[in-house]
Amino acid sequence: MKLLNSLLVSLLGAGACVNASSIQERTGPKPVTSKLLQNAITEKAYVQSFPSLLGQRGLDTTSITADSEASLTQHSLMKNLMNLQKIASRNNNNRAFGYPGYAESVEFITKQVAKQSKTSSFYIQDFPALWTNVTSISLSIDGVDTFVFGLQYSPSTSPEGVTLPLVLGPTGAAGCSVDGYAGYDVVGKAVLVERGTCPTGGTLAGRLRPAAAAGASVVIIYNNVNAHVTGGTLSAPDPERFVPGGFIDRVDGLPVVERLQAGESVEITFQQTQLIETKITQNIIAETKGGDPNNVVMLGAHLDSVVAGPGINDDGESRLL
Repeated sequence: MKLLNSLLVSLLGAGACVNASSIQERTGPKPVTSKLLQNAITEKAYVQSFPSLLGQRGLDTTSITADSEASLTQHSLMKNLMNLQKIASRNNNNRAFGYPGYAESVEFITKQVAKQSKTSSFYIQDFPALWTNVTSISLSIDGVDTFVFGLQYSPSTSPEGVTLPLVLGPTGAAGCSVDGYAGYDVVGKAVLVERGTCPTGGTLAGRLRPAAAAGASVVIIYNNVNAHVTGGTLSAPDPERFVPGGFIDRVDGLPVVERLQAGESVEITFQQTQLIETKITQNIIAETKGGDPNNVVMLGAHLDSVVAGPGINDDGESRLL
């Protein structure tokens, strides 16, 4: 292959960045070749998507063939996306890591990539990753049931939940540190804070951890944009510095903020049971057979979806391009 000195494509499972010493590979013969490369990540696709990068590298585009160009069609791409949607539809509308839809996605992709031994080889790599599952969750604000998303890696409450007075936490940069809670009476209470960027910990853990350090027993974070909450993570377990946390829509949070600012007393009942386990997942790694192994261009996309949906836009499209 003249176009790419060498092209490495990786379809990643959840938690792909792990210590190399903990990675486990499947034993036995490795299947070869890749319809994925032939059908989507072709020479032509690379030229169309990254012309400036190709020019900077001085890569030769003369090896683009009619077959490779013809393979990159709207029909072929949509067909594969529809197959991923069908997998999700058979599996509770998701293809999330740790669930049957992801295992079926791995099987589908490996069958596709095993058909083109002339252009590439591939292998499947097993590795450990943290898996979470919220088995029960509920939030009641003064007796009114309110939608709440269980923050990934949040500790669980007791099975019966907790009933606590709700108080406002600090806003802006003050909400990013325990010092910002000086003068706030939060010990043993539930704290309501707005999602926001913090220097450390991100937009969610960066808000929850300071409230917990100040003595809060529960932290409820309301969104800082109007989009409906469908996900949210604390990035990694931290049972010593986390308390149970939930993530709610802005449309539900702002009225409560107004009530608290007006001096009203608000009480919540919050219950969450979340499992956190280590499971084995898979990467699918394909590489062109031709080219210079000392000059490798790598493309990657995650193969799994979130539990809340089939993952066709994120990241099914990148997976096929």
